[in-house]
Amino acid sequence: LSLGPKALPFFGDLVMDDLVAMHSTNPYRRQWGGFNDDTFMADPRIGVPVVWYWNGEGCYHHNSDNTFDLVDWATCLEKTGIILRYVASLAWLDPLSANRLVPRIVRDVNANLDRMLKELRQRAREHDRESLTRNIRFLIDMAQGQLASLATFGAKPTALRHAREHVERHARAQAALLAKVQVSPTFLDTVPGPEERRARNRIPRRLTRGLPFDLAKIPFAERKRYAWDTERFVAWMDGRRDLWEVIQCFAMDRGSPVLPDEVGRLIQYTQCLARYGYLKLIPKTTIGKEEIKRGLRTLGIRKGDR
Repeated sequence: LSLGPKALPFFGDLVMDDLVAMHSTNPYRRQWGGFNDDTFMADPRIGVPVVWYWNGEGCYHHNSDNTFDLVDWATCLEKTGIILRYVASLAWLDPLSANRLVPRIVRDVNANLDRMLKELRQRAREHDRESLTRNIRFLIDMAQGQLASLATFGAKPTALRHAREHVERHARAQAALLAKVQVSPTFLDTVPGPEERRARNRIPRRLTRGLPFDLAKIPFAERKRYAWDTERFVAWMDGRRDLWEVIQCFAMDRGSPVLPDEVGRLIQYTQCLARYGYLKLIPKTTIGKEEIKRGLRTLGIRKGDR
């Protein structure tokens, strides 16, 4: 069961998870989804949630052979029934039903959050203390995003506010236990390097609605991947986060820290997208003539000093 991408948290993931648990007779595993030609609409700039069944490509993938006799039609029928239940549950979800659903979603959000924090605990040695704290907050915010998405279906703000407070209390209690685990030494130097300083002072603002899958604007000779899974990386560019924050969100999304050499490749990829009109890099802090003058005065340097 491929859930929606973490960049677009949606309560429907939890509803579908429940339906599969109740009606599926086949074993399954869940995974967080990414972006491809089937799930591009889950880009936060488009905002259509996606949850789907996924199987690894076999020898019959995109194949014209007559393979109808090899299909497990009973499993197809079962999965189709689950999908129809899911679609119907959203299609007929009016505001009254959305309010009734809030307690159940709170329960599922807390259970899902516990599962994600447990997975993070198992990987704690991959993180330094700052990285672990950042990942905990990331998971809590994602859980709150799943809950907040009920507002789209008319859930009352008061009910959602109380629900968010409940989830926050539960999350803080679990996170406090996780914060005590042993972590690795500091992953990055405490003094920011030039790449990090450059990334911290640039806010990428996307100029296209969809993710840059085909890179059609880029000449073929330059059309290369600077890093894998770059659509997941670009999805975190919301026009408010600076590039360093986007890189950290990408790391938390995939579940492993971004290594220093990867930082350079991601910055190069971002600069390439800006060069060919997919996004614009806006300086977070600008220093002009007046700022320099104020800085010199703060240091006690006056006009005419030598």
